[in-house]
Amino acid sequence: MKINSIFSENVSGVFVTATMDTRKVRELMPVAIRVTYLRKVWYYQTGVSVKESDYNEIVKANRGKGENQKYKDMIKAVFDKVTTATRELTNANRFSIEVLKNEIGKRGAVSKSTLLDYWIELKNSKDKAKTREQYNCAAISFYKFMGAKTKRNPDTNRLELYGNGTDIKPNDLTPELIKDWERWMAQEVKDKDGKVTKIALSTASRSVYLRAFRAVCLDLQQNGIIRKAPEMTIKQGGRRSDDFLQVSDILKIFDYSGQSKEWADWWMILYLSNGSNLRDISELVWPHDSVSEFSFERSKMADKQPITVNIPILPELQILLDKYATIRQEGARVFPQILRDAKTETAITHRVHDFNADIRKGMQLVCSELGIKTATASTARNSYITTLTWHNTADAFIDAMVGHSDGKSVLRGYQGKASPKRRAAINSLLLTDPEED
Repeated sequence: MKINSIFSENVSGVFVTATMDTRKVRELMPVAIRVTYLRKVWYYQTGVSVKESDYNEIVKANRGKGENQKYKDMIKAVFDKVTTATRELTNANRFSIEVLKNEIGKRGAVSKSTLLDYWIELKNSKDKAKTREQYNCAAISFYKFMGAKTKRNPDTNRLELYGNGTDIKPNDLTPELIKDWERWMAQEVKDKDGKVTKIALSTASRSVYLRAFRAVCLDLQQNGIIRKAPEMTIKQGGRRSDDFLQVSDILKIFDYSGQSKEWADWWMILYLSNGSNLRDISELVWPHDSVSEFSFERSKMADKQPITVNIPILPELQILLDKYATIRQEGARVFPQILRDAKTETAITHRVHDFNADIRKGMQLVCSELGIKTATASTARNSYITTLTWHNTADAFIDAMVGHSDGKSVLRGYQGKASPKRRAAINSLLLTDPEED
């Protein structure tokens, strides 16, 4: 692909060009202001990142009202900022790359973009789909706190923000506003009938959102948009030792027959599947007829040492498979409705996130109706581990069933794996209350 410049100017021998930064190949390529002087080159990021296939459309944009023109205007504002500083320095006979860097750092933003614009641009610059999803979830939480609403884009099926608060500028951020947001995230909200309408986020989730938010602020500071990022204290996420349900409450979910029955069933599928995460469940395939277990390699460990997880197909799990799974056919997806036609990593991440969100919303109603503690998908995993622990199951067995790394344990290298019969026998305890056993 030919890389055309969007804007270019020769300022007294200093070449300033707005162009795609091709130094590193990635899905979304950043657009930067490249300054060349005496064979030295400096790239100043604009905050805009796009696919290579979309780049030339921005170059050709000509005062329209679409997305490409919006990006072009953002790039032009940064380009003008750099060329103005360059011209002033060359006229004063003070120009060098280092002096330009210092001068740019002193200047405030000239772009009229909102905080949300910068947030989205930084999110889109990230290579990993999971990281982009974290930035997206953090933005939705922050702007809902600000009073904004969400709607689904009919083309992408993704949630988009609109309304109150979406027009705030980077300079509107204060430490007090951030503290109020953190308190809001920690609050549980109920309606007049006592049903939970907003769950309180765990310390770990709040920490993830705040880290994404801090990265946005530091990026704004680095690029001279704000003078200093607001100070914030991010608490270390805990081990979620209290995020579990007792078997007596799990049995209520299993027997639940209200309007959110579907989501109670999906929570039970996760619980009875060794507390596996939805991403792994979404890619489960049927084994051949004589095998009474599902097996998969944990997606979270894909870049590390491969870890195989075996899920016994208990009678209770089979009941749910009969309702939600496809017909048994070796190699076929068990739950194709989760990913649908998603093929790319980004599309898969979005589908898993949306399905998890549906489970979370459905379980708010289920738990509220049953009068038990609110449970999410992660609660299923912690409940699986806790239930077997209370049944005096060996840690080595539980680690193997949930796909934990052996780490540095020397003994694990010598311990034999449990048989399928043994795995099924121990998993059969999942619906037996250890308090009554």
